[in-house]
Amino acid sequence: MIQNSDFILKTINGSSYLLPTGQSIADHKRGLKLNDTGICIWKFLKTEHTSMEVVNHLLLRYGASGQEAETIKKETLSFLQKLVNGGMLLCDMAVPTGPDGLWHTLSIAGLTFSLYGESTFFSPALLPFATDTMFAFPDNAAPIKAADCGTSQQNVPDQTVLVLAGTPASAGNGMALLHNKELIVMERADEYLFLFPDQPLLVEARLKKDASFFCIYCIPSEKGSLPDVLFHVLRLGFLYLAQQRGMTVLHSASLLYKNKAYLFSGPSGTGKSTHTRLWQEAFGTPLLNGDLNLLSFSENTPVVHGIPWCGTSGISTASSHPLGGIVFLKQDISDFVEELTPDEQILSLTNRMITPSWTPTLFEKNFFFAQKLAPLTSLCRLHCTPTNHAAEVMKEYVDGWIRE
Repeated sequence: MIQNSDFILKTINGSSYLLPTGQSIADHKRGLKLNDTGICIWKFLKTEHTSMEVVNHLLLRYGASGQEAETIKKETLSFLQKLVNGGMLLCDMAVPTGPDGLWHTLSIAGLTFSLYGESTFFSPALLPFATDTMFAFPDNAAPIKAADCGTSQQNVPDQTVLVLAGTPASAGNGMALLHNKELIVMERADEYLFLFPDQPLLVEARLKKDASFFCIYCIPSEKGSLPDVLFHVLRLGFLYLAQQRGMTVLHSASLLYKNKAYLFSGPSGTGKSTHTRLWQEAFGTPLLNGDLNLLSFSENTPVVHGIPWCGTSGISTASSHPLGGIVFLKQDISDFVEELTPDEQILSLTNRMITPSWTPTLFEKNFFFAQKLAPLTSLCRLHCTPTNHAAEVMKEYVDGWIRE
């Protein structure tokens, strides 16, 4: 960690204050009054040091030992975290390293994710996907070393996720690929950089282009909303990794019928959740996911995998099932099924994928998946009303698929 040059130490009537300047004023950062120890810490961090180097510097200065040393250590670490949270210190490593920093390892459709950070950062919605598998922290990702985890460097997860409280040591920048009110995506030499304009609890996130490492910088909140915010940010890293592994995620609601998963896709507000609920009420079909479904191939057989992200539906499972078919919904005044041409099938699939299309290369991955999937499954468009009759019409059509 090191001083943020946006802050300056000033003395007013014998009292010392850290005051924001420049961008930190624009970001509404606050100043802080410092005592003698705080001044010592600030001056020591004119050059970069670890938190324990700061602690040892103070212990040497005060000649502390025993219980006094433990008290100084605890208070110093707490104060450093306060400076990091306030943006006064730039810090690439604000959480404990090694096994103590590991929250859980997740397994989703055979992809593994090790999540490092405070336990209060993570949503319990991830827990159904937790596994006991232990992996090393990759040497080339951050200051945590594989040896800290007691495992070999070769034994690493598909993606390591590190959530840090604080600000990165260097400001993020790059070529803008996407910019809207919710998300800015920038490309750098070996990583993607994400900014979140409408999320004050998020500083930025960085994702390696090989998908192996995803680092998120945040500002903890006492209001408890950070786990929900981070839950959706984690989806960015997951979607990119899934795409790199030849998978895709379709914006769709799903149900299980005769041991196969059927997906109902359409723009928000079309009635995906309504239609699957009608099936459940009329035919007792279990619901799998209310908003998103992960697709892969197993020896040219399309498979649907459960994921924790499910929009606002609250409906998700960790199970996997063969894909039975995909229905694209369109609101209408009557209920009928429309067959799709091969071109319409590929275009409809591509349009409903939420795996990244930040660059032409990433778009090509989605397009290739759609071209491969279309001839391997049943697809149609259902013109529908929000009534039981729509479910009955579609079920009859699906039964025809099964008989074929």
